Amino acid sequence: MRVFLIRKKWLWRGAIVAVVLAAALVCAGTMPASPVFFSNKTQYQIKSVKTEEKCIAITIDTAFGQEDYTQQILEVLDKKGVPATFAVMGIWAREYPDAARAIVDADMELISHSYAHEHYDSLSKEAICEDAKKAQQALNELGVQSCFIRVPYDCCNESTYQALREVELIPVGYSVAMGEAEQNAEEIANRIVEQVKPGDILIFQNNSPNTAPAIEEVIARLKSLGYRFETVSGLLGEDYTVNSSGVAVPTQSPVHA
Repeated sequence: MRVFLIRKKWLWRGAIVAVVLAAALVCAGTMPASPVFFSNKTQYQIKSVKTEEKCIAITIDTAFGQEDYTQQILEVLDKKGVPATFAVMGIWAREYPDAARAIVDADMELISHSYAHEHYDSLSKEAICEDAKKAQQALNELGVQSCFIRVPYDCCNESTYQALREVELIPVGYSVAMGEAEQNAEEIANRIVEQVKPGDILIFQNNSPNTAPAIEEVIARLKSLGYRFETVSGLLGEDYTVNSSGVAVPTQSPVHA
């Protein structure tokens, strides 16, 4: 199993002392440690959280399209009393300032989704860092600081991860997606409820008219099954490692009843 460490820990086993390199990671910005490689294939982003509690995180990516349904999504989340994490593109935040401000005013969590939504896996280290910094600046202009980023197109390889370390960001992916945009709300909800498990990170898009009703249906069904909802940071907690499958393994339970 390949693991990168988020916190510095001294591990004692009998007379053997293992020193593990890491750094305390807070949103104000301590750089995560380098990954320790134990196999040839690794996920370089957090996909889900290992937990026995029925708790998941809803995330919504901001995206361009003919319509923007951010307000409808926020209304559903408010009605249901559910927190969510919005992965916000920098260029989107500046083109839709009212929608971006509405997310902040609704007390939702905001994380980066890059600035210009480029394929990071095809960019140089310098270009990735420049785009990520611009995205962070756009969030800062909204009064937001975040140590997380959702890499565009779910394309996060080793070089992308190492570049993001330079700007002190941790990539967060997802484990369950809403599916095709042309699916109706019931089809989307059916697909998600069939797949979901404790600790999953769900992803939706804010440019589909089906997103708000699908989220409402998903929340209703999962609440009936005993699920609760957290932001990404709430689901993760502060102390965890991430294994080769992109599963964050907390050192203690990050969520509370």
